[in-house]
Amino acid sequence: MNVEPPMRRRRPEATGASTLAAALLASVLLAACDASTPRDREAAAAQPAASSAANPAARQEVPTSAPAPSPVRAPGNAPRATPDAPPPASTDAPPGEPRGAQPSGIVFESSWSTATGATREAVTDGGRWPVLACGPVFDRVLSVVPGTPLDFPEGGNVLKVRMAGENCGMLQREDVVPASTTHWGRFWIRNDEHGNKNDHPVAYYNVHPAAPIQAVPFVRYANNLGPGQWQAGLYGDSKYPTNRWYSPPLMNGVWYRYEWEMRYLSATTFQVWPRIYSASGQLLYTAANYTHEGGGLTLEAFWRSGVQQTLGGGRARPDLARHFGMGNEGPGGASDSGGSWYYAKFALSTAGWIGR
Repeated sequence: MNVEPPMRRRRPEATGASTLAAALLASVLLAACDASTPRDREAAAAQPAASSAANPAARQEVPTSAPAPSPVRAPGNAPRATPDAPPPASTDAPPGEPRGAQPSGIVFESSWSTATGATREAVTDGGRWPVLACGPVFDRVLSVVPGTPLDFPEGGNVLKVRMAGENCGMLQREDVVPASTTHWGRFWIRNDEHGNKNDHPVAYYNVHPAAPIQAVPFVRYANNLGPGQWQAGLYGDSKYPTNRWYSPPLMNGVWYRYEWEMRYLSATTFQVWPRIYSASGQLLYTAANYTHEGGGLTLEAFWRSGVQQTLGGGRARPDLARHFGMGNEGPGGASDSGGSWYYAKFALSTAGWIGR
């Protein structure tokens, strides 16, 4: 409520010089007396508060907490942005993030919280994944189970994926990210499958009649490893041996958090920067730890040399690269091992690394 200033007292009109002088002296003395009264001092002190109440913008408090820390810089120099691509983001990661710290810009997420079981409603998470491929056999491959018996540290349900021979079960969400726009992804994974058949289970445009971007951003690689071990991989469109990149060995029965940056350098070329975290949030591996199949060169050094991948292995289709999916493609010649692997808390963001 605005407080009006005290009204000025009208002075009587003078009828002569002496009367005018007396009136002026009285007015001065009265004004000095009024200004010194407690009531007027309180009214004057109330003016700023009343003004703030009438104007909400004027009473906004300045935050006393420290500003959010700026992102950690990338190892090495990030490539310069091109006119048709957004500025590239940092490739480095902090040692871990606080639980629940997520940026704005989440464009899609799925935690399979709708139901458990092998029904269409459960595996598509209530329709969050509108495309369910592989027809009547998907329930041999895909189901939703509680995560607690599997020691999933975040709680809730997880997507179970079986190696059921050549039977497949694939989910896809179309038009989930803007075309040719840098973005970030996250999912949790635990592998309990003991076979030696590789799979391309998480990929852009994975339900693909043509022009897939297979094995980007993730391959579950099991060949030539010791018992109970597997690797995360990336396949590219360059020539052997720099077309296949693998993480250090990971352990079966252990949950990992996998994140990646899909960094567009032009409308049709990109680089993928992976990160692998432990269940407790410790950063284990980055592109600096991925090596090509022949060994020696790291993926980070490869990207920093200026190499870029092309969408669809040269059959560039930015519109198809907006689609994203996961599951089991049913690799040719695979046997029904009875083994499984699990996914949880999938998300995509256009704002930055997602975290837990």
